[in-house]
Amino acid sequence: MLLTGKPGRMPTLEQALAYEFSPAEMQRLATMAPNAFVGTAETVRELVDRFADSCQADEVMITTMLANPADRLRTVEALAPR
Repeated sequence: MLLTGKPGRMPTLEQALAYEFSPAEMQRLATMAPNAFVGTAETVRELVDRFADSCQADEVMITTMLANPADRLRTVEALAPR
């Protein structure tokens, strides 16, 4: 959306699953994969911690690709330090 210069609402899961990426979008996504962490909250928390340590970062920013605000909040809360 923002990468294409066409800002808009976050798609629903159904819309995202039905979306057909252009070759240029697929190429762009391939470059982003090393910085995307997918898995359970525990797995993602560990990957983020490891990444932050390797960069000597003292804070990180988390974004999600979820259309529902309640789902976004639940995801970020699950990643919060214990």
